[in-house]
Amino acid sequence: MCLNKFRKLKFFSFVTVAILLLSLGMSDGAQAADLRLVPSNSRVEVSDNFSVAVQLASPKQSANAVYGVINFPPNLLQVVSVNHTGSVVDLWVQDPAFSNMSGQVIFEGAILNPGFTGESGRVLTVNFRAKADGVAKLAFAGGSVLANDGQGTNILNQLSPATVTVTAKTVAPAAPKPASTSLVESPAGDTIPPVLTVNEVKLSADGCSLLIDWGKSLVVVLSVVVPLVGLILLLLIVSLSGWRRLILLKLKLRREVSDAEIKLTETFEMIKANLQEQLELLEKAKKRRALTVVENKLLRTIKNDLDEATKILKKEIKDIEDEIK
Repeated sequence: MCLNKFRKLKFFSFVTVAILLLSLGMSDGAQAADLRLVPSNSRVEVSDNFSVAVQLASPKQSANAVYGVINFPPNLLQVVSVNHTGSVVDLWVQDPAFSNMSGQVIFEGAILNPGFTGESGRVLTVNFRAKADGVAKLAFAGGSVLANDGQGTNILNQLSPATVTVTAKTVAPAAPKPASTSLVESPAGDTIPPVLTVNEVKLSADGCSLLIDWGKSLVVVLSVVVPLVGLILLLLIVSLSGWRRLILLKLKLRREVSDAEIKLTETFEMIKANLQEQLELLEKAKKRRALTVVENKLLRTIKNDLDEATKILKKEIKDIEDEIK
């Protein structure tokens, strides 16, 4: 008796462990993809250009779509360009975009069948320029990786950030100019050190003043041009977003109108079939006996109304199709 209980307990324990391991395996397979920023740690100087790559890792399941939003500090970093040459993504919903005002990089694309499976598939490369010293945190504000399973299952497991340490530009000290050793010999045979003339001092001061004026002019021009370029980019992004939403709305409207057209046509055909049946009954009755005045009038009215309704329905459907093109 005790032995049987022990065997039953052992069997139930084995089944519980097997179910637990199976669920863990399914969980690992359902979320088996990562989006990474590479390198995860880097050090640059102010005004340096450097690159950060977005990599897709999906070793256990094939992925066929990827989406992400990357945040960066615009006071420390500036995006120069985004490069997706040689990417694992085949089709872009829209070209990867960035905004140096809001500090964001956005990308969304699809990978053709059979999808991507691997540890380090490059999605795109973001080229930055360091603006000021500090510690810049690059992190995903959102993202998704869809499996190539016909259902669009999100298999994203982890979004890995990156840190960029920006230090002040190292300026090498200027090498001191060697002192002039040329001496002027006096009539008495003594040597006199050379003296800097007034004209040389004035020329040096004029050069510094010109350099300062040029620097002020450059600052004024940049203070106008940089915000203007940022505003143009923002307007461009808003326009592209609005255009994309308009296209999607138009496609949705076409689908709804098409569905309504099909239902309206089916309803009309059903009514038409009933009227045709009534017409046939009247025609049969006409062969057997002479129709009354009312029946003849009803027969002509039904035929005329049916023909007119058919013409109106076809015209209205054509007008609707022309409007949504």
